[in-house]
Amino acid sequence: MVFSILSSCVSAQTAPECSWIANTFAPRAQHVQPNGYDMYVHPDGRVYVIQCWEEGQHDVGIYKDGGKIGYCADLGTSWGRDADPAIGGDKNYLYPAVIIKGEGKVGDPPNGEVWHCIRRYNFDGSKAPWLKPYPGVGDDGSFLVVNRNGERIRGVAVCNGELFVADPSGGGAIKVYNAATGGKSFKRSWAVARVYSVCVDGAGTLWVLQQRSDSAPARLLHQRITGSDAGGSFDFPATVDPQTVKFDATNNRLLVAYDGIDQNIKFYTGLTGTPAQAGSLGIAGGVWEGSGPHIGQCGQQRFSGPVAAGVDSSGSIYVAHNGMGRTVTEGSSDMGYGLKIESYTSEGSRNWIVQGLSWTDAAIMDPASESKVYSRFHRFKMDYSKPAGQEWSAAAITYNKFKYPNDPRIHIKDMTPLPGGIRTINGHRLLYMSDMVYSVLAIFRFNEGTDGEVAIPCGFWCRSALSDVWASQHPTAGEWIWVDGNGDGDFGSGEFSQRAGSPDAPHLAGWYVDSAGTVWQSTNRDGVRSFPLTGFTASGVPMYGYASMTNTAMPAPLVEQKRVIYDAAGDVMYLSGYTAGSGTGGWKDPGFVMARYNGWKKGNRTALWTSRFASGTENPGALDVTGKYFFIGYYNSQKTGFTKVYKISDGSFVAQWSPSFESPGQLDGDVDNAFGLTANMRSSGEYLIFQENDIVNKTLMYRWSPLK
Repeated sequence: MVFSILSSCVSAQTAPECSWIANTFAPRAQHVQPNGYDMYVHPDGRVYVIQCWEEGQHDVGIYKDGGKIGYCADLGTSWGRDADPAIGGDKNYLYPAVIIKGEGKVGDPPNGEVWHCIRRYNFDGSKAPWLKPYPGVGDDGSFLVVNRNGERIRGVAVCNGELFVADPSGGGAIKVYNAATGGKSFKRSWAVARVYSVCVDGAGTLWVLQQRSDSAPARLLHQRITGSDAGGSFDFPATVDPQTVKFDATNNRLLVAYDGIDQNIKFYTGLTGTPAQAGSLGIAGGVWEGSGPHIGQCGQQRFSGPVAAGVDSSGSIYVAHNGMGRTVTEGSSDMGYGLKIESYTSEGSRNWIVQGLSWTDAAIMDPASESKVYSRFHRFKMDYSKPAGQEWSAAAITYNKFKYPNDPRIHIKDMTPLPGGIRTINGHRLLYMSDMVYSVLAIFRFNEGTDGEVAIPCGFWCRSALSDVWASQHPTAGEWIWVDGNGDGDFGSGEFSQRAGSPDAPHLAGWYVDSAGTVWQSTNRDGVRSFPLTGFTASGVPMYGYASMTNTAMPAPLVEQKRVIYDAAGDVMYLSGYTAGSGTGGWKDPGFVMARYNGWKKGNRTALWTSRFASGTENPGALDVTGKYFFIGYYNSQKTGFTKVYKISDGSFVAQWSPSFESPGQLDGDVDNAFGLTANMRSSGEYLIFQENDIVNKTLMYRWSPLK
């Protein structure tokens, strides 16, 4: 790949090779979305997948034959035109469920309001607005309003010119519209509690899915298009968590996506009576099936969080799975567990797969096993001999939502491995992660015999009491540390430690874990705190506590600290932040200045050098130190990121580069996570710099072999 080297004094020999992991395609026009909640399959094999928050502005991606061929226009986070988790179509148009926000545009709702709508598109992704005399709302008349400030639309189906919408607002209802007349099209509705998905079968009757609740199992209703009972309704077993129901016209059957323990697609036939299950696609248990090393491994028919399925006219079956099912928390962005869209023959052999497995996430190489690279939820297997973009394969999923439902990664957004975040200490392999706003630290261990590829939660640090209820055992005030004393991977009473008086932590701005396992915290103005690893429990859980904490005052010339990186082998401390007169940046910036302190544990607090790596016109986002260099990842208001390299010997500038998958100035390389860059050094001397690419949903991998 070609690079833009922005310093004329840098030899071309220092330019890295630009590669990437975690997305099948690199360019923005082709990138696979990082999530998906519903899917529509056209008879000709085109696949339309919808998600609710996509910063690359591709809320609806269009796929065919293993490639991405388009997306729905004017729909994505930056447009104020987000999506709801439902999509349908007929022989003429595509109907995604969308939201339109009050942002002052022509035809928008009043400021602050959110309207949940159906929008009409042509199958090539271009808009198909309803025209006079029956326009919809919005600046182009393409929005049909279903509810105002209500809940997210959950299902869309079309039959004989009528549009059926599953709207859970106000207790839940199926609402029916004339598909041809847009803004003046409402015809009728009827109540359906817990309404979650809807489809129309070949006889023109409806199948309506009611979501499972704490007090009732999921249920599939069979109704006529007027809402009357058509017979054949049935309850699912209590353990089953169906996500969508789709009609397979090729085989006259229903496809139900199971996000319960089976993690597969169930087929139901006998639609004139009470349907009965007649086969499935997907190994029961999905990616978590099996025992020992097999648990978590990816492969054909090993689904995780199936959300929808469909069949084309040739009989090929398509499955979309996103790791966690269709749960969407109102007002939050998608979690980015990773989307996989797979196509199978009717016999169950895979035709193709496309994957979008990264969002607000970096990655880190395991220095003890260089072919293993870890991100928030995945392990990638690397083959560095392959061409750019082909070095990686998705080897495993590292969380288990059934065995460890309180895994912090499931509940806290935007966690990512820390720089230096994978360590093997006394034979124990540990993975350390933090979130975008550096408020927490999560620790994971591995036990291949019991959990395979799964990273087992075993430690957690929080700077103040959590308001969420997912970890209900934790202290209700002040900062705290959890150490999994009994090794069960869950929070338990008696497993927490706090400082005397239960105060909150000082304002934190950085975490680091050195090669000895010591956890370092950088505070804005209250110095550097360190927590040595004091040993391991019988289960292999690392032990930390406040009794062994030390706190060192912020050294000159810094007036505000940000990131901290400590080289335990050389006793060298690197601190970034601001100095008097340097100015200050944004909330997630690592500062503008790096300072190196030799002999930190010996008491030296005089910087060997300071290096200014940014000014008020640049926006550094993340940094790391490895080998002979430190690396800074940047972002800007145009969402175009770049990287700078400096020597650790004297802080001098070495190089600057940018990815060039896009035309100059286009969205690419944006760093949006405070820990969105890690620098790794292979035994060959090659540097691997993994850098978040927020907009285009991949992780950049710069492969750099500097001049000796």
